[in-house]
Amino acid sequence: MGGQNMTHRGAAAIVAYMILISHAARGETIDYGAAQDLFGEPITTGATGTPQRLSTAPMTMDIVTSQDIRHSGATTLPEILSRLCGVDVYTWSNNAADVAIRGLNQGASNRLLVMVNGRETYTDALGVVLWENIPVRLDEIRQIEVTKGPNSALYGFNAGSGVINIVTFNPQYDRTNAERVTFGSDGSQAFSAVRTTQWENGGLRLSGGWTKDPETDFHPLFAGDRLAASSPSINRTINLDSQMAPDDQTEIRVQGALTDGSMRGMYVMPFYIDLMMATGSIEYARESDIGHLEASLMHNRFTVGQYRNSLATGSLSNDVTVAKLQDRFKVGSDDTVRVGTEYRRDDMPTFPLHSASLASQDIALDGMWNHAFDDNLSLLNALRGDRYQMSRTGAFPQGTPWTNEDYDRSIFAWSYNSALVWRPTAFDSWKISAARGQTLPSLSEFGVLNPLTIPFNPPSLPTAQLLSVGNPHLQPTRINHYEISWEHALGAIAGSTRLSAYHQTVSGLRDFSATTLTSLVPVPTLLSTYVNSGGAHLKGLEWEIKGRLGDVWRWNANYSAEVVSDETDMSQYHNFSRSTPRHKANVSLGWTFGRWEGDTFLRYVSGTEMPEQVAFGVYGLTPVKDVVAVSQRLAFAVTSDLRIEATAYSAFADNPVAGEKRRVLFSVIANY
Repeated sequence: MGGQNMTHRGAAAIVAYMILISHAARGETIDYGAAQDLFGEPITTGATGTPQRLSTAPMTMDIVTSQDIRHSGATTLPEILSRLCGVDVYTWSNNAADVAIRGLNQGASNRLLVMVNGRETYTDALGVVLWENIPVRLDEIRQIEVTKGPNSALYGFNAGSGVINIVTFNPQYDRTNAERVTFGSDGSQAFSAVRTTQWENGGLRLSGGWTKDPETDFHPLFAGDRLAASSPSINRTINLDSQMAPDDQTEIRVQGALTDGSMRGMYVMPFYIDLMMATGSIEYARESDIGHLEASLMHNRFTVGQYRNSLATGSLSNDVTVAKLQDRFKVGSDDTVRVGTEYRRDDMPTFPLHSASLASQDIALDGMWNHAFDDNLSLLNALRGDRYQMSRTGAFPQGTPWTNEDYDRSIFAWSYNSALVWRPTAFDSWKISAARGQTLPSLSEFGVLNPLTIPFNPPSLPTAQLLSVGNPHLQPTRINHYEISWEHALGAIAGSTRLSAYHQTVSGLRDFSATTLTSLVPVPTLLSTYVNSGGAHLKGLEWEIKGRLGDVWRWNANYSAEVVSDETDMSQYHNFSRSTPRHKANVSLGWTFGRWEGDTFLRYVSGTEMPEQVAFGVYGLTPVKDVVAVSQRLAFAVTSDLRIEATAYSAFADNPVAGEKRRVLFSVIANY
């Protein structure tokens, strides 16, 4: 009888999966929640554009569901990501953080592509992701897809170490309404709201929020950096998402967001910025005689009213426009092909001295072929080529070694992804993959312009000039990645286990050079610029196991080990072999009894060293102790739509760099 039930369930799953694929082929949005309930695992369309079970996706991927987010008690995206295997998170405050996948994290980390529904949130001017300013509320997120390893050929620009795609509920099909109010024992405050309205062939969701954090627990070693570290962080966002289907073959999606506030970050020294970011996009998808066509146009406007650290103050603006076109079609029953092109335009004035302007254009062509040998064996290959063209107009300060002609150059970069997926049994998946990814320098790395006057003591000595300038001769950072992974479904505990091993080589890492004397007249001039400082080798191992016991208990454990051999110039600021944690581990246990829910999370990160300014113009590696952090969440459902919860954080290390601290958050949350 049990065998017959399994056969019937398997047949139903196959039929439902075929329905999912046919819906996706007609441009319809799949029901992620229903598919997950049916297959017992999340569904993704990220890698290939067609629905795939997580265990059969060609790349190593984690998916954080909306239920996972609820049980986490987290208030920020980096906090959620810090509990995933192989994800590195440096926390500078309650809201500010830098995130990397599989090592080489740093302040202003620049090797990760982060998107909201496929729309980039990367800040081109600074070459970073400002996590606290991503315009999405936790209550409107359906799932977070974390793809590990280089994926430039599949996902595009700057997917050098991995991709994080935040997928929100679709307003055409999902009615999402929520309010959340949070108060912290440290004086932090937050409020957010989500509203959805729907009509016959479409829907619209509007969300917004406000957060304030006193930011009092960060103490840089250099007294001159403390001003940039002492101001509170304030963030305000509003986000619009609308989708409509004019007919059965067409979908149009319009998204827009505005973020305004102030925040703190870290790149060797703390910086503080007041900023505004406006972003908008329109996407068109249609099922045609030549395949599934998709076209999109996105524009981001990034404005910094004030930027300050101990070396620079000023304002900054940046405009980015991205247009994409692609066609996905079937060749027979076993082959899926995708071809596409992308155009990217990036403009900004030099910073902080606005004496010139920088511009870049990137034109890319990409293709993907996914072949199914049978139901249990498939091969994916993808290739992308980028031609990056740069230009500059305007003046230079005296002593700068470059001319505008140095900026009149182009870069060609190519990347690929290849993956073999084999399912020898209904419970096992093997994946073997190889990839080459690229991350291009930011416009600031190419063209920052910051002349400083240094008065000497005694005053009778001549005044010197320090020039911090960009470098037009920078090359992309290239990442070659090789991986094998095995995943096994554990039916007895409604869970799974996964083991992954990888090797990665990185060349062309970028860093600030040591200061050099370039001239003595008319004044002594010291020069510091960005350089390609060298490379690194990484070897890593990841293991994860998770499951459930009935409807009451849920649990998860993961461990990752990584060894980095840094081959960069030892005169540079960063040493990744010493700043990358060797060991990271997470354990969680949760339960649900009636109206009560509880979750406990334990996180361990081994000690490292991080570069930090210790005196004006003097940098050193600051020890960061082992981090052992515990968070506990307790929630009570007042009604089916209203719950109250408290989350307590305890960090058993007082780190001068990592912003772990103890506090309690109290929240009232309505979902309906």
